[in-house]
Amino acid sequence: MLLKLTFFIFFLIEIFSLTAGSPCSFTCLNQTETHSKSQPIYLNDTSHVILIVFEINCTSNGPIIYANVSISIENKRSVEINNSLPLNLFRFNISTNYLTFNLTLRGILLGYSKLLLHAEYLNETRNLFNYTDDLNIDLAVKRKTTVIDTIFTIVIIILVCIGTFLIGCRLVPQNLYANIRKPVPIIIGLFSQFLCLPLLAYGLAKLAKLDSSAAIGLLSTGTAPGGGASNMYTAMYGGDVDLSASMTFCSTILAFGTFPLWILLLGREFIDTHDVHFPWENMFVTLLSLVIPAAIGLLLRWKKPTIADRFTRYLRVITLFFITYILTFGIYTNLYIFKLIDYRTILVSAILPYSGFLIGFLMSIITKQSRQRLIAIFIESGLQNTGVAIFFLRLSLPEPDRDLAIIVPIFVAIAIPIPLLIIYGCISIHGYYKKRYGTNSLVTNINTEHDREVLFSISDLKHHHFLFPKWKLRIEKSLRLTIDAQPRLRLQVDLSREKPRFVILPISVFDSLPIRVVERINDDDDEQEEFLDKTIEDESNIGFDFNQCSPLWRVLLLVSSNSNTFDLIITLNHAIGDGTSGMAFFTSLLECLSEKSTLTFPLSDDRPLNELIPSKLPPLSSLILKIIEKMILPAILSKYFFPKTYWTGNTQRIADESSRTRLVSFKLPNDTLDLLHKKCRFERTTIHTALLSALLLSITEIFGKRNMQFSCNTAVNIRRFCQPIISNQQMGVFVSSADSYHYIPYRNNLIDLFWPLARQIKEQINHEIEHSVLPLVQTLKFISDWNQFLISQRNTLPNGYQHSVDISNILRWTFQTNDPSWKVLHGGFTQSANVIGSVFTASAVTVNGILKIYICFHEHDIEHFQQVKLMKDKMQQILIDAISL
Repeated sequence: MLLKLTFFIFFLIEIFSLTAGSPCSFTCLNQTETHSKSQPIYLNDTSHVILIVFEINCTSNGPIIYANVSISIENKRSVEINNSLPLNLFRFNISTNYLTFNLTLRGILLGYSKLLLHAEYLNETRNLFNYTDDLNIDLAVKRKTTVIDTIFTIVIIILVCIGTFLIGCRLVPQNLYANIRKPVPIIIGLFSQFLCLPLLAYGLAKLAKLDSSAAIGLLSTGTAPGGGASNMYTAMYGGDVDLSASMTFCSTILAFGTFPLWILLLGREFIDTHDVHFPWENMFVTLLSLVIPAAIGLLLRWKKPTIADRFTRYLRVITLFFITYILTFGIYTNLYIFKLIDYRTILVSAILPYSGFLIGFLMSIITKQSRQRLIAIFIESGLQNTGVAIFFLRLSLPEPDRDLAIIVPIFVAIAIPIPLLIIYGCISIHGYYKKRYGTNSLVTNINTEHDREVLFSISDLKHHHFLFPKWKLRIEKSLRLTIDAQPRLRLQVDLSREKPRFVILPISVFDSLPIRVVERINDDDDEQEEFLDKTIEDESNIGFDFNQCSPLWRVLLLVSSNSNTFDLIITLNHAIGDGTSGMAFFTSLLECLSEKSTLTFPLSDDRPLNELIPSKLPPLSSLILKIIEKMILPAILSKYFFPKTYWTGNTQRIADESSRTRLVSFKLPNDTLDLLHKKCRFERTTIHTALLSALLLSITEIFGKRNMQFSCNTAVNIRRFCQPIISNQQMGVFVSSADSYHYIPYRNNLIDLFWPLARQIKEQINHEIEHSVLPLVQTLKFISDWNQFLISQRNTLPNGYQHSVDISNILRWTFQTNDPSWKVLHGGFTQSANVIGSVFTASAVTVNGILKIYICFHEHDIEHFQQVKLMKDKMQQILIDAISL
């Protein structure tokens, strides 16, 4: 028992000696600062040799029998030691000794690490001591700064500045003021972006235990709201773009104060981990680079709205380029992020914006916002300006913190579009199948549901009364001659196959011609005009049957037993005739009525369609954008990143393909029209732009009585750009449109704006044709089969352009008959509002010196039809008054 007890006591003493304080201390002489950490030793992927010197102090003078000293790395993922061999020392009687290590270090992965000292030694009494300590030497692995890194940073700065400038150009001060007066949507967005998301970012960083660099990256992303992409997504989903632009502008301005506030309150906890001095001056440079371009854009919108409109068109392209740049060149420049990323970073990068979307959606539901505003709030509340976050981190943090920190905003930029594009894809697929298999199955890719109408008033000069049997036979004979001259009139559409196609009707179908006769009322001229308009309106809303028994055109005769004048109305389905080729049909019919020996429009199907005039090469910018649109992007993205048109009006049309077309009309007599022509030449403008100016001013007067913004569209075809010029019988030559954007400040005397506005419209249309339409025509020959392009454009061109105003079919036409017994009094041309889809579509045709203007619109677009009548009268009066200005 005594022996056992003795052994136990000696065992405890030995254990105590092993665990007691070490009689020796180790000090690294490389570090002289004791109270604060010095700069770390920076490494990269090349080998670095460093000399480490230690001082060993022993409290006992007894000899050390054996000592083993080695150095290791705390974070072996980041740093590698190539020659960390231990030092073995035997029997030395010293109180102080020095050891030297030559270490070869190489950076493997971005991050921080420490050098650790490990020592084991025995003294003379055979006591074993273990010693492990931090040597107070920090290692930091950073990347080599390359030219590509510099380019990436500079381009990010430029894109952010351009984007905020375009946001300022996009925002109309009056719309901003109107949205501020009803601030609930803006308050919801600010609540989400400036309170919820910063706190959520801080909470996620703490909950996920992110390292300091990733945490500051997440926090800076959570406190950087807005961005031009929100406007793009809002437009894509059909939301309130003006509200989105107002929210983006407000958040950009307020970020100047809130961004540094949140970084000051919450960011220091993360940055102090490595004792990084926070460069406030760089952060304010970041914010100034946002506020100043936005302010310049807003000033430009105020002073020069026309120029601002031109810049605004590039916002979508810049946004697309920025997203593409981040997801391609940005990832290529920062490929290291895929080695550093872990599931926690991926989760927090997705949770942050998705939570913003959810907050905005729920708050919009609670406050009962409209669908368009809900979309804008939903997108704006969750979409963060990752470019600003990257910009800030690049300028403000030292290496390698900045490279580690930008991982989060890059992954947030990747995460944001995913749910938006998935939702949009589901909506598009649902709409596609609904359109294809639902009740509207006749809506095909050949534009078969929309019609065009032409009107000619013809006077029989030989008789005081209309001789119906004589004229009916004459018209039937002329129609048969016209069908022979215009084979397109025999076309029908076969819908029995998966893809609609054209078929040729047998000639026997035309044994019975589609002619209908309606008795005209015998009231005064104004009531007859209203009856005529109502008849044409009804015709435009009667669809065609797609079968093998009837053609895609019809004729209506308005006759009166008490008059020698009758009206000839021809309705032509858009599948077999656009504006110009349709007029060829109508002219051929009148020439047949006139019994001319030769027709003005002989059939010439052998005319080539692919001989473009090689006047000049397209600009490089146009070519690059068109290659992105046609070759790189999927069709569903190309359709919305490069839309055919862009709507900016105050009255947005309802996308209801079954809605009824309404119309009004008025005439300008020959003498008034001649005076207007002379005035247009004097003012260096055209009838086209004068009509548009009158239309915009009349809409502002009747519908607005406030400042209004309009988007105007003029269709452009390529007949004039081909050699030889394409025959008028050919269809499908639409290639682009000349768009113009106009801001009209309301005033008591709007007529004073008439000629300045007309000149502005002419300038913009000419600019569009020169810099957009012609380069597009030249560009297309480089990237597609031209002949196939014409076919595909005719077959797949979507209807429903979202412009405020469209003006088309500007024709000046004089018809002289060979037969002195009758003459054409006047004529007009109109079309179903679905053909173009603008809120108002104006067609103006001058026949034998009389200008007839038809204004079409959707029944659901306008609340009160009486307002349109007032607008029509106002437009007519403005044109008359403008002559005397």
